[in-house]
Amino acid sequence: MPSSSSSSSSRKLVLLSLVVIILASVLVYKYFTLSGSSGPRGSQKSNNMETPSPAVLQMSAMDVLAGETPKKATDDIEVQEKSVTVKVSWLTPPLIYAPMDHELHKLQGVKIFYREATPLGPHPHHQQVLLLHGQAFTSQNWLTLGTLSSLAAWGHRAVGVDLPGFGKSDPAPSSISADPGGFLSNLIDALKLLSGGGVVIISPSMSGKFSLPFLVLHPEKVKGYVPVAPVATESYADRFPSIHVRS
Repeated sequence: MPSSSSSSSSRKLVLLSLVVIILASVLVYKYFTLSGSSGPRGSQKSNNMETPSPAVLQMSAMDVLAGETPKKATDDIEVQEKSVTVKVSWLTPPLIYAPMDHELHKLQGVKIFYREATPLGPHPHHQQVLLLHGQAFTSQNWLTLGTLSSLAAWGHRAVGVDLPGFGKSDPAPSSISADPGGFLSNLIDALKLLSGGGVVIISPSMSGKFSLPFLVLHPEKVKGYVPVAPVATESYADRFPSIHVRS
């Protein structure tokens, strides 16, 4: 039916946009960090070439994704311990996105740390995006890459979580280890990530052991799923053809 085809195309466009955001953030980050790693706060210098610090880089990634052309290289930058606020005077209107640190207490008996970036203004968010992480990473990586701010700049609510036993979250008790999919369902409910009609999950590597059982058990809660080589796929491969996420 036409409406079904339109919804499917819209969903694919949303997922493609999210993948482009992530890849662009990674490429920009790697380009600048490989150019040099020493220098005063606010800039890094190598071979007499000036490259931005991570705070400047966060804005640079948004510029690329938004199609903005910088008019000058002097940015007003403020870096705080628990948030990153980037102010660029030559953008109209100014883009100011501040990923803030939060904690969920007593979620299945543990403290869960997360970072959240939201669009400015009263307009409803386009998508509710949950960013998980791999074995050697935490939500800090999404902050450093500028992915949280980039998603917020595109009108999405972006939440990066430290999974139990990683980063600033408490270790995982046996109840969570025994049912990681159930834990992720409780986490998504606690973070109110279903208000947009479903959550978009970005799941790299190790986080697959949380996201895949959740996807199998609760496809009605998922609006989009972006797997980045998640583990445990072999355990659910026979279920994939029957999974239909919301559009």
